[in-house]
Amino acid sequence: MFMKTYTVKDTVGHISVVFAGSQSEKRVRNVTVLKGQSITVPCFYHRCDACTKQLCKGEKEANCPVRSNVASMSVSDDPVQGVFTVSMKDLQKKDSGMYMCVLDRNGHFLHYIYVQVCSIDTPDMSVKDNMVEAQLGDSVTVHCFYSHSYRDREKKWCRSEKNSFCVRSWTRGKSRQRVTLKVDSALGVFSVTVRDLEQKDRGWYWCSVGDRLFPVHISVTQKRQSK
Repeated sequence: MFMKTYTVKDTVGHISVVFAGSQSEKRVRNVTVLKGQSITVPCFYHRCDACTKQLCKGEKEANCPVRSNVASMSVSDDPVQGVFTVSMKDLQKKDSGMYMCVLDRNGHFLHYIYVQVCSIDTPDMSVKDNMVEAQLGDSVTVHCFYSHSYRDREKKWCRSEKNSFCVRSWTRGKSRQRVTLKVDSALGVFSVTVRDLEQKDRGWYWCSVGDRLFPVHISVTQKRQSK
């Protein structure tokens, strides 16, 4: 399988997460999270009902299925969307290293994840909670924070699927159908609002500024019946 590996830039004081894979695979690059915080990341795959999904530590497939020693890590699977998610909580320096998203039946490699854990106050790109839940027909707003050094870079909100839409801050109107993007340069945040949520809105998105991305998942639930 043709591999394209991305250079890990030294983002001092952050957890830098970099995915690499074949050019046809979806990936996350240069995600930053503060030490002590949590993140949930997606591992996309083609249909594989009988496979066990896991995150392995190390740079070689031979190391699998040795699991990561991150005690507060959990894996959940969504076979309908073809993605399993890995949640890592309270990340510390000891959790630094190379990880692999793997389908366990054949040891099939999906993505690299490089984790570097350091300490600093302001990440280049972050989201307070990247797992968002809202009810059908309601609206949801995601706040994507960025550092001062990225103030003049374009901000984007993109669907994770290949060739899906992006809403861009440099586009007139900064909106697309039911999605609106607003930038507050003074606070270093751009806010994305998705209105009139439908089931098709469920899935993974990216907050993006410059070369930094942060994964966000939106869950859409049925309206609760009033008593």
